[in-house]
Amino acid sequence: MSAKWLSDAEKAAAIQRVAANQTGIKNMHFKWSHLKELAFDVQIWLLVVLIALISICSGVITTYSATVIRNFGYSSPQAALLNMPSGLVSIASAIIAGYFVGRQSNRWLWISMLCVPAVLGALMSFLPATNKGGHLAGIYLVNTITPTLVLVYSWVVANVAGHTKRVFAAALISAAFCIGSIIGPQTFQAKDAPEYIPAKIAVLATQSAAIMIAITARLYYEWQNSRREKMVTLQKTTKNVEWMNFTDKENMTFRYQY
Repeated sequence: MSAKWLSDAEKAAAIQRVAANQTGIKNMHFKWSHLKELAFDVQIWLLVVLIALISICSGVITTYSATVIRNFGYSSPQAALLNMPSGLVSIASAIIAGYFVGRQSNRWLWISMLCVPAVLGALMSFLPATNKGGHLAGIYLVNTITPTLVLVYSWVVANVAGHTKRVFAAALISAAFCIGSIIGPQTFQAKDAPEYIPAKIAVLATQSAAIMIAITARLYYEWQNSRREKMVTLQKTTKNVEWMNFTDKENMTFRYQY
């Protein structure tokens, strides 16, 4: 709406393209009702827990993967070089997930699928210390969780309507990410070197739980959509509902994406 390089007609056309998602447009009027609804919205807390679980693992891997590799007996330069494939795994998984989610809009499935290699990687970290190749492969596999963070953020954008509610939902998700990123590195303690068993258990537990939360969110969204299909409300006859500052709960024609 504020793009100076677009004409009014071009702005209207751009907004019309996303009207079908019914998440509305920018509205600076603060609504306490949106905030109250947010506090009791099951989907928000599912996504908050999900992003926290994922970011705990992300914080561990991004901060300490080179340290773990170095503990296998490699020098710092060698550890840095051996850690490079982690970035390639992150990039490749992000491109693949982005392509398929963009075509099929199945975020829950890809979040779950991308957490599976992280679980396998955590299990491989319990291999004997002499199996350096297995440990390295495990570290690389855990990096598939990188795009899941983006998928959760996009889930919030797709499924939270009402400007006030969307803003505070985004803030909650960001706070959960920060908390998880703080907790993750704390599982790495010098006294646990070189095995870092608590950190490995944390990665295994959080990613396993993340899979369950993603599946639970999918079932919740499906239930909500099915419930709304059966309900007849006055809002079904309201014109231009997509331009009103309704929340996803208030607008019964809204359908959740999963």
